Amino acid sequence: GHLVRTSVAIDVGQGDHAVLALFRHEELPREEGDDSRAFSVQLSPDCPYFEGHFPGHPVLPAVAQLDILVRLIHAAGWPRAVATGVDGVRFRNMVAPGTRFELHFDQLRPGEPAAFRLVQGGKPVSRGTLVWEEQ
Repeated sequence: GHLVRTSVAIDVGQGDHAVLALFRHEELPREEGDDSRAFSVQLSPDCPYFEGHFPGHPVLPAVAQLDILVRLIHAAGWPRAVATGVDGVRFRNMVAPGTRFELHFDQLRPGEPAAFRLVQGGKPVSRGTLVWEEQ
């Protein structure tokens, strides 16, 4: 297996150093030929995903979880991947700023739906299927 560590950030368009960190992640080891992928994700405490959702009790919005899925597919080797749909998504627990969780894809193959599950501290946070393709 291999281990990849990287950060994901967005350019907010205010000069060379105006980048907000969204999260750090590392790909967890896997067996050769295994199409499943797993990532450990550490959210930045000041991650903009939480702005306004909800004041005084921030939680990671569902749409942000889906954005993280696509960004991790980019990091896994498909930089032009786009989500075209979701199916059977269930949100069971909340994620707070600055926390760590694991995201598991049962398999990642371009053009094929990817079943996923997000787990934090052994508890399920969300699960479903992401439909995606390379453009």
